[in-house]
Amino acid sequence: MKTCCKKAGMTRTKKGSGGRALYVAAFVAVVVAVLLVVQATATAQEGHGHGKEGHGHPQQAAEPRTFAEAVASVRGMMVKIEEALKAGKLAAIHKHCEVVSGVGKNLSKLALAENSGVLREKVKDVNLASKDLVAASDALHEVSDKGDAARSKAEFEKMRTAFATVSQFAPSAESFMCPLRCEGTKAYPAPGKCPVCKMTLKRMTAERFSVDVRPSTEIKHGAPADVTFAFKDPKGAPVKMFEVVHEKQLHLLVVSSDLSWYAHEHPALQADGTFKASLSFPDPGRYILFSDFTPPGVGQQVVKTELTVPGAPKSPAPLLVDTSQAKMIDGYNVRFSAEDGAIHAGQEAELVFSISREGKPVTDLEPYLGAMGHLVLISQDLESFVHSHSREQGQGDGDGHDGGRGHGDEHGEREKAEGRGPDIRFHALFEEPGIYKGWGQFQHRGKVLTVPYVMEVKTGEAGEHGHDEKGLHEKEKHD
Repeated sequence: MKTCCKKAGMTRTKKGSGGRALYVAAFVAVVVAVLLVVQATATAQEGHGHGKEGHGHPQQAAEPRTFAEAVASVRGMMVKIEEALKAGKLAAIHKHCEVVSGVGKNLSKLALAENSGVLREKVKDVNLASKDLVAASDALHEVSDKGDAARSKAEFEKMRTAFATVSQFAPSAESFMCPLRCEGTKAYPAPGKCPVCKMTLKRMTAERFSVDVRPSTEIKHGAPADVTFAFKDPKGAPVKMFEVVHEKQLHLLVVSSDLSWYAHEHPALQADGTFKASLSFPDPGRYILFSDFTPPGVGQQVVKTELTVPGAPKSPAPLLVDTSQAKMIDGYNVRFSAEDGAIHAGQEAELVFSISREGKPVTDLEPYLGAMGHLVLISQDLESFVHSHSREQGQGDGDGHDGGRGHGDEHGEREKAEGRGPDIRFHALFEEPGIYKGWGQFQHRGKVLTVPYVMEVKTGEAGEHGHDEKGLHEKEKHD
């Protein structure tokens, strides 16, 4: 039996030897085929195929949305091109040149965009330099395609020169400016407070936050309606973190379309990151809502939205410039004036409210929302919005509203008392001439006093304290 079993096993082995040989041959053929495919792919990648290093279309990166992002994108490609030139890998240059050319063609447009950080008078220089950059990039693409190392290096030097001109106008990756442009276009590399007006610096970017306004009950004039506000960042992600600015996380300024009606509300933050408020509108018609909030590390954001209250709207009230500086509001006499007389577009203006009661100056105003005064300014076309806070007496480098002098300084305490009235001063800058309406708000003995005033901003003129350079300051538009 044992012998039979051995013979049987030997017989099976001999019979299967031919089939096993076929299996081995097939396996070898498959391995060879795979190696050939890998080699062909590698060749295509090094040459003009559609692989990782080829001349085909690389994976598309997100298109730069700001001038700073565009410059950063080109800078990254320039580094890769230089590395490829040093390594003698001319075939790897093509895709980088395509990116540079594509981005370079949009540089001028991005430089013109709001909050680009590029001065208007420098946009022409950006335009010329970007054309040179694109021309040199296209030329490098062509000569590297032909394997001409010497000419490739020469064209790259042209690219380097053009890019140096473009990049000098780009703001830093983190560039912050005062929303009121107290210091013109002076920028800071990190968040903070404006040393002049103490407002939170705003990150300069073309990106925009948005808000969904959702009434949860039917809106009727004269009746309260519950409204929810949900904020989103420029990428559409929900915003749930908000800095406390002047004691509130959200300042909601609501006006009728003719600016005859005004409300300053503070919706409450909910657990899900939304805000809710109960709003009442006096008449049918269109209302404009300005949401003023500050996400961490970003600075003040103002988002403009609209609501329409059903019904037949009343005729709009004409917006007439106030001819008298004095007004009687709830028993208080309030005088409005501009420190330098007329107000001109493009120039810094100091606006003053002087408050008295029963013939005596009011010197014991109380802080309202963390400041001795709030001033909201809106243009007649509803496009320009400014939310300013009072400039306290002796206001220096401190962060509070006590003049920055310290709590134990007798002189500082005296100036702090002086800052409680009768004169409350605001810094403002109007980019465009036209008619504006402002609402100053102050608190005295627990009562909030709201003072409306319509003013005319005249065409800019060169002045001792002004900025007559067109485009030096950017208009705050909310689309």
